[in-house]
Amino acid sequence: TLYHAGRDCDAEIDDALAIDGSGWTRNLAAMRALATNDVRRAETHILEARRLLPGELPVIVNFAEILRRQGRLDEALPLLDADDPEALRAGANLLVQDERHEEADEWYVRALRKSPFDAELLTDRAANCLKLDLINEADDLLGRAIGIAPSARIYRLIAFLAGRTSDVAAAE
Repeated sequence: TLYHAGRDCDAEIDDALAIDGSGWTRNLAAMRALATNDVRRAETHILEARRLLPGELPVIVNFAEILRRQGRLDEALPLLDADDPEALRAGANLLVQDERHEEADEWYVRALRKSPFDAELLTDRAANCLKLDLINEADDLLGRAIGIAPSARIYRLIAFLAGRTSDVAAAE
């Protein structure tokens, strides 16, 4: 709770590790280390979390983020290249973070084939399409997403898109 509230929680995580040391506790310790840019410490915790929870997607995603920060994202992508749309989305999002937008788009397309009505996935792909200057595709994706589950992020992206196309009234 402290971690997700953005508050200091190092002592509490250390206490939890001393008491429990479960894979989920290790995963949380890795997330906290990543939040403070301590990649070495994060790697130590996530390796243990992976040993304890080898198939859990949140652990795999955090492991992949650590590898991405080390410049080794390509080593982690096969772990996310699955038949699961959430794993594909995570891989796409990591590629976006690495500014590999063309590759990310391929991953988003594959994820959307598995989960075509996921508003967050549609929105993620639309944001990536804007980076690639695929304006019409982004417009279509945002239109689909807003019809499924409107969100502040979708409205912000629609406003940005409208600004890019000089539609000032729509941007407002």
